[in-house]
Amino acid sequence: MREVLLPVVALLLCAPAAPAATSFSTETHEAADAAGQRHRARLIADGSRLRLDLDPGSSVIFRADRGVLWLLDHEQRTYLEIEEGSARALAQRLHAANAEMRTRLQTLPEQPRSQTERLLDGVLGPEKPSPPEVGVRATGQREQVAGIACEGFEVTRNGEKVADVCRASFAEAGVPRERLAAVRQMAAFLRESAAALAPESLRRGGLEALSSFPQLDGVPLRVRAYRNGHLQMETRVTRVEERPARDEDFELPASYGPSIRIHVRQGATTP
Repeated sequence: MREVLLPVVALLLCAPAAPAATSFSTETHEAADAAGQRHRARLIADGSRLRLDLDPGSSVIFRADRGVLWLLDHEQRTYLEIEEGSARALAQRLHAANAEMRTRLQTLPEQPRSQTERLLDGVLGPEKPSPPEVGVRATGQREQVAGIACEGFEVTRNGEKVADVCRASFAEAGVPRERLAAVRQMAAFLRESAAALAPESLRRGGLEALSSFPQLDGVPLRVRAYRNGHLQMETRVTRVEERPARDEDFELPASYGPSIRIHVRQGATTP
């Protein structure tokens, strides 16, 4: 028995540790929902990969190692694919088209020109958008979320409060810093590429506030989002746990087909 047991123990001690991921379960409550319904979601991150299951019908997978983001529709069994470099190139083209259209508008009378410029502002944003000034300020408040101590921060965009966050340090949350690298990279991807393709109204709604993520330098456990001074929603982490990283969590299901692909190749966009 001893002769069998010793080699097995030695093999286990020498074997590399299985890759690990961290899973966050969350609940979101919208302020306008008088019934107080909670929308549950789950985020899994393993460093270079991230999966967010928003509800039974949809998921987001971000592969920082491939520079691609997938939006999955489980009911239709389809996905939308956004490749990082292509999204950035397409955004640059939209900015160039925006500038060209505004130049041509200068030949129009004042009233139709002003009306069209306002329409362009709402759809494509200003011709030369300036990055918002995002600020993060510690409030000194502390609380417990999911049994983890966290510290309060206020996030502002151009001086307007857009969120207050209770952030735990990586040590307090028991999450290695590198485990959430994909979260920071996806925030940058959305802010710099995908957000440029979104309508101005959606950008004002908070995509640009993703700039605050690196400044928070920790694990947000509770986020309250505001618009025009009014609370819009609150998201709270309800559970944090470590689990094995499974490749199937971060891959497209074989039975799913593409609905849209945003790829820019040799001057062409491929739908």
